[in-house]
Parts: sequence; C-alpha cells; structure tokens
Amino acid sequence: MSPSPSLQHYPVLLQEAVAALNLRPGGIYVDGTFGRGGHSRAILSHLDANGCLIALDRDASAIAAGQAIQDSRFTLAHSPFSALSEVLRQDVLVAVPMHPICREDCAGLCSTCGQNLNEGSCNCAPEPDPRWASLAALLNQN
Repeated sequence: MSPSPSLQHYPVLLQEAVAALNLRPGGIYVDGTFGRGGHSRAILSHLDANGCLIALDRDASAIAAGQAIQDSRFTLAHSPFSALSEVLRQDVLVAVPMHPICREDCAGLCSTCGQNLNEGSCNCAPEPDPRWASLAALLNQN
C-alpha cells in the first residue's frame, strides 16, 4: 500500500538549499539527515561521474527508502548524525571514485619541491627508486 499524496514528504526549500551549496560537479558532499532523499537526489543531479555523495540517517525506514537510489556516486549509511566522523573515515576511503587530480595526462607534482610538473620541469635531481638500489650497487662496483 503506497502512502496517500497528503502523507508524502516534500523537501522544504529544496532549490534554495541546493543553490546555497554552490555545488561543484566533481565535489564530495554529505547529507547528514537523508530522510526520504529529496535533497540527496537533487545534489546527485548536479554531480558528474567524479562527484560523490555520502548520506546517513538513523531511521530504518529512511534507509529502506534510500535503497531505491542505485547510483555508484552515492553511499548511504545507517547511522546517527553524531557518528558522522566515523562514517566519513570508513566510507570516504572506499566510496570516493578514483580519478586524476586534474586531467588524464596529468604529470603531477614533484615529490621533492612540489613544482606542478604540468607547468614545466623543476631543478630537482630525480631520486633513484630504492627498489633498484641493489642493481645500482652492482653497476657501481666496476
């Protein structure tokens, strides 16, 4: 039996709340009170493939309602808001999609000086890979 229209939940100030978040398509967001997912669905609609939304709620019926959202960018935790830091610590590590920091051909940063290698090389001498140290020692014997 489905709820009558008068008993359905409609998020209050949905568009205003989402606009105030100033969402970035690839950002990571948290909905601390999932409820029936109105705000979460709106946030997801603004995210690209690199975006991530983690929602939590302590109410089992809210969690059941959230199971309808089948989206790889979305994680729902059955947890009170007071456990937010623990949920994030556990879920962010596995929920955040892997993606390059800036673009597919990103050269990264120099591990010694921090130079953005996309903007040019730095003057740091490359550090030898320690896995090759034994081979380097053999070559240096001659």
